[in-house]
Amino acid sequence: MMKSMRVKHFVAPTLLTLAALGLGSGCSSAKNALGGGTCGSADSGLNASIEVFGKAVADLQAVETEVTGSVALACANIAKDLGSTTVDPSKYSAGSKASKDDVDAACNEAKAKLSAALTAAGSGAVTVNVVAPSCKVDASAQLNCQAKCNAEVHCEAPDLKAQCDPGHLSGGCTGSCTGSCTVEASASAACTGTCEGTCNGNCTGQASSGTGQATTANGSCNGTCDGTCQGKCTAEISGSATCSGSCTGSCDVEFTAPTCNIALKPPSCTAAADCNGGCDSSASVKAVCTKPSVSVTLTGSASATLKTTLETNLPALVQVAAKAKLAATAVEGIATGAADVLAGMKAEGASCLSAAASFAGNASAAASSSVNVSASFSASASVSGTATGSSS
Repeated sequence: MMKSMRVKHFVAPTLLTLAALGLGSGCSSAKNALGGGTCGSADSGLNASIEVFGKAVADLQAVETEVTGSVALACANIAKDLGSTTVDPSKYSAGSKASKDDVDAACNEAKAKLSAALTAAGSGAVTVNVVAPSCKVDASAQLNCQAKCNAEVHCEAPDLKAQCDPGHLSGGCTGSCTGSCTVEASASAACTGTCEGTCNGNCTGQASSGTGQATTANGSCNGTCDGTCQGKCTAEISGSATCSGSCTGSCDVEFTAPTCNIALKPPSCTAAADCNGGCDSSASVKAVCTKPSVSVTLTGSASATLKTTLETNLPALVQVAAKAKLAATAVEGIATGAADVLAGMKAEGASCLSAAASFAGNASAAASSSVNVSASFSASASVSGTATGSSS
């Protein structure tokens, strides 16, 4: 017989999308934690990133301590309460770190036992009522962090020539053009080149009207036209020549009304994007979530033990699952960002070797913590979903 299960209230958490990272004391603490400090002769933008990501890694490690042990403990308790003999809750405690392997083992067992218990309830109804937590972050602290990043970074002024790949810059050229020249005409004009419009003459290429042959008269031509073109005519320039239209390539004088026909490269900045990313990620992992409430109603043959263990242990999993919605991407961002900062430090050479050696420990810790926290985020969501019926 099939169980009847209803989830009456599963309120989505409120996520306020700015967060906490106090740079006033946080960055100085991060610098001290590095041992070697920042890179004395390095660009100030890199130093800002070193400080921000040093603090971000510390925040990630704190979250690892906060969530991994509590998730492993909650899963192990559920599994044991429902009859498992393969997990030992005494191995774990809230506030102590647990590895990915430990979390996976405990939560996979919990999910299996929970699924079996719900199925065994048969015709009895199992109703799990969850009022999910709300998660909040400190907007002003994150803004202070970002202000630090943006104040320290030195960005070149936007420059179209520098940001447009060679060969893709175009505009009016009153001197000699090297590359190609495009002329647009509302009436037919002489054209020996590529015509995007109506070619009166010979078109080398497939015509979209007229005879439909490769060489046409009075047809729309998207190939090479030898005659007159009503539309856009683009001719390649051998060497350099004057251009009465738009020159694409280079001009021996300044372009007028220059444009770029591909996406611009970002301006050359030393650290703003990385640094601000560290602020965002640190803020997200430090989000504070209220404790949820869980109540279970049983009818029929459902086990009372199921009610007790879910009401006791499910809140911890729901709380971590709610935080994961805000912080899952940020966890990976801290690990990636710390590795990128370390690479930047090494690139500075001798002046940064001591600080880089110290920061290497942060990068390694971030990678390890990221794996463990991500496992807890995933496991908490999976077991919570099984309990509430919101996932399989």
